[in-house]
Amino acid sequence: MTEMVLTDFLDRAVQIYGDKRAIIDQNDNVYTYKDVNDRVNQLSHGLHSFGVQKGDRVAYLAPNTLEMYEGFYGIFQLGAVMVSLNTRLKSDDYLYILNHSESRVLFVDHELYSLVEPIIPKLEHVQTIVVHGAERSSGAYYSYDDWLATQPKEPFQRAEVSENDMCSLLYTSGTTGKPKGHAHSPEQLLARTFVYAPSTCERRRYVDSYFANVPCEWLGLAILLYSERGNASDAKEN
Repeated sequence: MTEMVLTDFLDRAVQIYGDKRAIIDQNDNVYTYKDVNDRVNQLSHGLHSFGVQKGDRVAYLAPNTLEMYEGFYGIFQLGAVMVSLNTRLKSDDYLYILNHSESRVLFVDHELYSLVEPIIPKLEHVQTIVVHGAERSSGAYYSYDDWLATQPKEPFQRAEVSENDMCSLLYTSGTTGKPKGHAHSPEQLLARTFVYAPSTCERRRYVDSYFANVPCEWLGLAILLYSERGNASDAKEN
C-alpha cells in the first residue's frame, strides 16, 4: 500500500485547484493554491538555509494566520518537526517547552513576541527567531516577509519521510505539572483528520469557504487538511 504523507494533500490541491482561491489571510489578501505552494517552497528553502534538517524541531507561536498554515507544509517538506505552541500560555511555559523540545528555530507572531522576548536569553537551543508581521528585521530576529522574499520559489527537494516518522510535537497546557509533549506521525494526523473533520466539513462543496476558528495548533490542521482533499468532480463543475 502506498504511504500517504501530509505534503500529498497540498500537491493534490495544487494539481487540481492550482489557480483557485485557497486562503484569505488576516489582511484580506487572497492566495491561490499555486501561491501558497510557492510560499511553502520559499519557507522550506529558508529553513534549509538556517541549517534545519530532518528531525529538527521548529516552533511556531501564532494564531490562525497564513504564516501558521504554510508553516506546517514548509516544515514537513524538510522532514522536520512542527512544535506548535498554545497561544494562551505564559512566558515560563514557553521557556520550558522550547528548551524541552530542543527547538532550533522559533517563528512568532508580532502580537505575541512580548511573551517570548523576556525568555530569549534563557533559550538553550533556539538559534534563530523569525517574527510574523514585523516591519523590519532587528538584531534579535528576522522580519518574516522580508526574509521569505529572499528565498527561491523553485520546488524544494523534499526529505524522504515515512508515515510513521514524527512530524508534530504538541504540548499540554501543564495544568497538573510541567507541559508534556505528545509526538504525532503523519499517519496519526491523517487518521484524526478523517475522524474529526468530516463532521465539520459535511456536505462540503468546492465552492465552500471555511473560517478556521479552531486553533491550528491542534484540531484546526485536521480541518484544513480535509478541506484540501476536495473533489475532482467539483473542480470540473466550477
